[in-house]
Parts: sequence; C-alpha cells; structure tokens
Amino acid sequence: MARLSPNPDRDFCAGYGQRDPEIEQAMAGPPLPWDDILDDPSIRERVGKLIADALRRNHKPDAD
Repeated sequence: MARLSPNPDRDFCAGYGQRDPEIEQAMAGPPLPWDDILDDPSIRERVGKLIADALRRNHKPDAD
C-alpha cells in the first residue's frame, strides 16, 4: 500500500488549495438545464461523435 505523503500541504502544492473565483461561482449555482447544454454546437458534435463511436464498436455485421 502506498504511503501518505509527509508533506502536510501537498494539496496546496498541487494547486487544490487555490480555487478560481469563477469556478467557485459556477459550482455554487444550479446546474444548467440539459437543453441549454445541447444548444452549444461543439457539445452537439462531441456527443454525436461519442454515440457514433459507440455504435461502431458494438455493431456486429449480419451473418449470411
């Protein structure tokens, strides 16, 4: 089993101790509705690619 780090401020050193105020504000608010997320063309394209890749991986050609 891995040992814990002897450095007491390891999270701060990794950047977890400092948070961007913009991210804090976004996390404090309610999540966006699904329709608003899908209105973004880049999100639609990425979701479409993920679905197409999944279909290609799981497609089994018909046996003749």
